[in-house]
Formats: sequence, structure tokens, C-alpha cells
Amino acid sequence: MAINPLSSAATNTDMKWAFPTLNNPTIIDLSKTGGQTNWSFGPDQDVIFIGSDTPRTGKLQTDGGHNIVVLGGEFAPVGDTKSATIHILNLHGSAHIEGVHIDSKNASQDGIAVGGASGKQPTITVQNVLIENMHGSKEGVHADIFQTHGAVGDMRFYNVTGDTNYQGFFISPQYAPGHKSADFENVNVSYNGGSGYTYQYWFLDGNNQTPYPVTLKNVYTTERDGQTAENGSVWPKAGMGAVRVGDQITFTGLPYKGAFTVGTPAKDFADSTKVGANFKLDSSDIHIDGSGSATTVPTPDPTPTPTPTPTPTPVDPVPAPSTETTWNVSGAPTKWIKATNPDALLTGTSGNDQLAGVAGKADVGGMAGGKGDDTYIVGDPADKVIEYAGQGTDTVLSYTNYKLSANVENLTLAGTAAATGTGNDGANILTANDAGNKLMGMGGNDLLVGGKGADVLDGGTGADTMKGGLGNDTYVVDNTGDKVVELAGQGVDTVKASISYTLGQFTENLQLTGTANINGTGNAYDNVMVGNNGNNILDGGAGNDRLFGAKGNDTMKGGDGSDTFVLKMAGAGTDTIKDFKLGVDNLDMHNVLQSVGATNASKALQDHVLEVIQKGANVEVFAHAPGHDAVKVAVVENVDAAALIKTADHW
Repeated sequence: MAINPLSSAATNTDMKWAFPTLNNPTIIDLSKTGGQTNWSFGPDQDVIFIGSDTPRTGKLQTDGGHNIVVLGGEFAPVGDTKSATIHILNLHGSAHIEGVHIDSKNASQDGIAVGGASGKQPTITVQNVLIENMHGSKEGVHADIFQTHGAVGDMRFYNVTGDTNYQGFFISPQYAPGHKSADFENVNVSYNGGSGYTYQYWFLDGNNQTPYPVTLKNVYTTERDGQTAENGSVWPKAGMGAVRVGDQITFTGLPYKGAFTVGTPAKDFADSTKVGANFKLDSSDIHIDGSGSATTVPTPDPTPTPTPTPTPTPVDPVPAPSTETTWNVSGAPTKWIKATNPDALLTGTSGNDQLAGVAGKADVGGMAGGKGDDTYIVGDPADKVIEYAGQGTDTVLSYTNYKLSANVENLTLAGTAAATGTGNDGANILTANDAGNKLMGMGGNDLLVGGKGADVLDGGTGADTMKGGLGNDTYVVDNTGDKVVELAGQGVDTVKASISYTLGQFTENLQLTGTANINGTGNAYDNVMVGNNGNNILDGGAGNDRLFGAKGNDTMKGGDGSDTFVLKMAGAGTDTIKDFKLGVDNLDMHNVLQSVGATNASKALQDHVLEVIQKGANVEVFAHAPGHDAVKVAVVENVDAAALIKTADHW
């Protein structure tokens, strides 16, 4: 494959769809990665894989990443697996596969499979690609030319040629709903013999899925003996909207434009003279934001690999990073360095390095990136990262519980398992994955960013900003400068505050902690507010709130709405309720009744273990615990005792 360094160089590629704009991408030359088959990336990381001119027998499988581009290369997979030669999972942005040649004569597996991360709909482009000699069976290895393995957005296929004995394009939204569209132009799938042949284009699986827009232009399908194309080559089939007239198959009642042509085109849309080792591309076709020159060097195997695949073939020892600039594009340089001895110190360069330890072992010898903005991939809590002051802005990408060492700024939890990420005394950025994590900022003014799970965010000392994202998140607030950021529809969230605190917009619950006499204020939501062991003032604000003072002599104000005041057990303090509204608000007497052995408020009043006494404009509530004197548990201001007693059954 040739990637010309000058924008004036010609390509041999007909391109309809442009590449995504890439931000400081990592560039991985597959001809220099040995037997490595799996890579993992952070959700914001852009990556370019440059294919190998020598046929690659191993797969290319990725987990995570933002925009992933695969350029050219010969793939000749070996073996029978329920996987794909190019397998891109948990994608956050887009995938663009260009100029690839896959010859699957020695393997039984899918050609290309792509799926988005939870809640994402990546754009998928497959362009100028030849996938041939696909063969499989019904038992889980269908030999799809292309298959979706998760939610996707817009799918674009241009100049694609493939043949299979079983299945072609399987893009039914069976794994996740929400495909946006599919655009096919200059696409041909043919039957290559053998048994088990089924649909070449499968858009829906018939399980009441919502059709998505499909555009067809110069798209060809074939039929074998005993089969009609409208019933055996395309799905939806006849009876579900497919109508054949002559050699044209169109669809009625579906948002499909264009038609399938039954037969074969005059020439292949993608052939071996323009793909794989013969693929040529002008580097100016790809736009990269950033500055500097990207270099192509060996790539580490992140630890651990989260995709459920067999253990990769061990990678040959990796030499020191190359300084050869093989592609003249803009983008900050990233040099990859992989450890081979977990007991030895792994050192970086003066540039931006990515350092990875030995898979499955604690790298106690340490990884020292030196100057530059370095990234460390860790898979064991004991992995040692060494940085010194003034050596750049550094990031740890961790697949396990991890605590930042001194002078390391950022920590991102990768993978799919729940973990705890802990900062240091600096100003850190801690980022969760989607599993439900605990982020602890420690010292410094930190930024904590949650994922889709139920995260616990504790900035520690300092004025911290905490963004929980989706899920029912918990925030620990201990500084007046702490900021909690939530958006509408992002779960039911709780703030645990050791200082006086007012709930911000879109945060539902507040729990005061410690023993200090501090106060809590709600918002317009239906809040649950709980005091601490001190004397608190709780103000619910608008909404239908539930207020519980816990221990201490607490003052509670419900504000607007139908509020519930939860009284404490006898002897735990006296609550003062400032704005009880008869017939609107409620008293929760469960704790009081439990403390005097009563089962309901009416019986407790009759047995005189609960007394309601008018004192001026206010009502005082007393409880008589067995063997003890009466204890005042609450003062309800500005209500009539007789009227309050009438509502006893609703306490």
C-alpha cells in the first residue's frame, strides 16, 4: 500500500465518502505489530491503522476509540471463529474502512463487524473494499461480508465487492435499535457455491423492527438454483414489501429508494488492482487537527484486553521507538513503547509517548515517560508510573482500580468493569467508564466525569467540579467551591454534604453528613433531604419533598408542594416544623410510634403514649416511651391541635 506524502500525488481510489476529521490520531502500522490482534482505546482517541502489504493472518480487533480509520492492507485470516477479520466494537464516533482486501479462503468467520458503544450511533463507511471467498454455516459462523455488532447510525457502502456461500450484508438492528440509514452504491454480492446459502442483503429480521431509510444505486444480487431473488436473496422478502419486475427488486411500503438488480455488473466495483497492497492514497485526503508530524511505530497490546477473544499470539520484542516520519501529516507525535520485562524500568522519550506494561503482570519496575504528554496503559493496581514536575500533562488509562502517583494529571477508567479511580494532590481529571465507578479526587481542584452507570464522585479537598452524567450518581461535597453538574433526565442523584448546601438544578436528593450544625436547601424537584447528627435547618423549596432531620434539634420547612416531615425516635432530638399545611402536608410518625411500641397514631393517642398539646399558636408532640417520662419530639408551628389530631390516621 502506498500513502503518498505530498498532496499533489495521485490516488487510484474513487472516493464518494470523505474521511472523518481526526484529532491528533494514533497511527499504527500493521506491518510492524507482529502477532498482535487486539487494541483498546479511550473514548476520545482517534486511530489510523495502516494495512500491511504482506497478507496478515491475524485479525484486527478494537475496543473503544472515537474515530477509527483502516487504510488498505491484505488480510488472509486463518481458522474458524465466531468473530470477524476486522472487528470494531464499543465505538464512540465513526469507523472508516478504505481500500481493504480480505481473502477468507482459509477461515470461516465474518469479514467486517462494527458496533457502537452503549448509547452511541457511530457512522460506518466501507469504501473501495474487496471481501472474497467467504464461507460459513448456520451454526453461528455465517460468513457475513459485513455485520453490525451493536448500535450504529448512518451506514455507507461504496465500491464494495464480495462473495459468500452463506450471508452477505447483515445489518438488521438485532443487537441494538436505532439504525439511522443505509446507503449502498456500486455494491455487488455474489454466490460462490456450497451449501447453506441465504440472504445476501438482510436489513430487518422480521421481529417488528422499525424500518430505517435505505438507498440503493447500482446494487447487485444473485440467486442460486431453486431460489428466487425476491424470496431468497433479500430481506425484507416478497410478502414483506419486496416486488420483482424483470431483474429489478423494489420495495413498497418501506422507506427504501432505488432497486436491487438481479445479476452481476459488467465489472467489479472493487478489484485486486486497487485494494490491499495496490491501494494508493494521497495523505491530503485525510484532515487531521493538531500540529506536528505523526510517526508510525510498533504498537502495544493494552492490558488487559477486554474483548472476549482467545489470548493473542505473543508479540515479538519491540525495538526502541522509531523516529522515522513515514507520513507527512499534521498531528502531535505519539510514540508507542511496550514493556517486555515487568521488573525493569520502561522509559519514554522527550515526546508524547504511550507506554504499556507486560500483560497479566504488575510492572513494579516502573514506567517513566519523561517529557511530553504521555499516556500509560495499566492493568494492575501495582503498575508503577513515574513522572516528575514539569514533564507534561500525563494520563493513565486503567483497566483496574488505580491511584495516580505524583505529577500525573489525568486518569481514565477503561474497559467495562466497575473500578475505583483515585487522584493525587494535584489538579486531576478523572473519567469513569460506563460500569458505575468511584472517583476520588484527593487534593487539588479536580474535574470528575462520570459515565452511564451509578457513579460515586468525591473530589476530596479543593474546589472540585463533578459531572455525573447518566445513572443514579452520588456526589460528596466538602468545599464551598465544589460544583455539581447534572442535566435533565440523567438519573436520580444524591449529594452528600458535610457543609451547608443548596441543591442545584436537576439534582434530586441531599444528605448532610458529620456532626456540624449545617443546613440544607432543596430545589424545584421532589427532594429527599436528610439531616446529620447536628442541629440542621432543612428547607425543601418547591416540589413534593420528604424531610428527615435525623438526630439533633432540627428545623424543617417544606415550602411549596405536598411535603412529608419524618419525625425522629423519642430521645433523638426535637424537630420544629415551620410551615405545616393541614390537608396538604403529611407527618411520618413511624419512628416515633416504633419508639413507644404503638402500631398506629390513633391507638397511641388513646393510650396516652402520644400526646398533642396546644401551646399558643403551636402544637407540641410528646411521646411516652415505656418506663420513661414524656419526651418532646416535635413542635408544629401555627396549627390547631384538634385539627391536627383529626388527621392522625394519615400520619
